[in-house]
Amino acid sequence: MADTHIVGAKKTYSLPELNQWISEQEMQLGPIVNIADGDDCTAGEFNILGALPTSKFARVALKVGAACVLDDDLELITEGQAYLSGVLMDVCLARPK
Repeated sequence: MADTHIVGAKKTYSLPELNQWISEQEMQLGPIVNIADGDDCTAGEFNILGALPTSKFARVALKVGAACVLDDDLELITEGQAYLSGVLMDVCLARPK
């Protein structure tokens, strides 16, 4: 059995909508471990063997130049790409500590 499951989010989602979608998926599938361009969607990869988060859900932040600039209370999960309002953007995926 695979340890992860990939699910696609609508490419029209705004940043708040994408973060809400991630929270909903984490509650059902497990913690998100990767985010990428899924051609016609944002592909979220979830660890289905991990404990289901009930708080401190992961969230997407836009990259600033080539760097992930995160608040001190966030821990980087990975860097990747996501569609925000139909535009493919470089993003950081982070979780509150």
